[in-house]
Amino acid sequence: DFICGTYYVYTNNGCVEKLSWWPRPQAWAGSGLDVGFWSARCESWFQTRLDNIRQGVSQKRDSSDNNGPVNNTHWKHGLKFNGATKKFKKNLDAACYNFLANKANGKPFFLLVVMHL
Repeated sequence: DFICGTYYVYTNNGCVEKLSWWPRPQAWAGSGLDVGFWSARCESWFQTRLDNIRQGVSQKRDSSDNNGPVNNTHWKHGLKFNGATKKFKKNLDAACYNFLANKANGKPFFLLVVMHL
């Protein structure tokens, strides 16, 4: 939570809500940016988010405020992008596991992953 810049904020009804500047692990996992490595799209998203933060945080706390910390639900909706990413990552993980379990014997091996959207 510390690395994500998480705040524990009391709401009007007395509950505590977690808001963060960056997506927490459970929001990132399975998101449209969670492709198993830091891609060019991840970097582009990061730079855009950083620019939004640098522009300043408005005092308005609703879903239209993209410059400040937001809750986990907002992160999950904001990081969807391509619905097929989760399936792609699951298939890629399975292919990598299969490779390591069955083919990683020191011989050259090439794996081609094709995804049809």
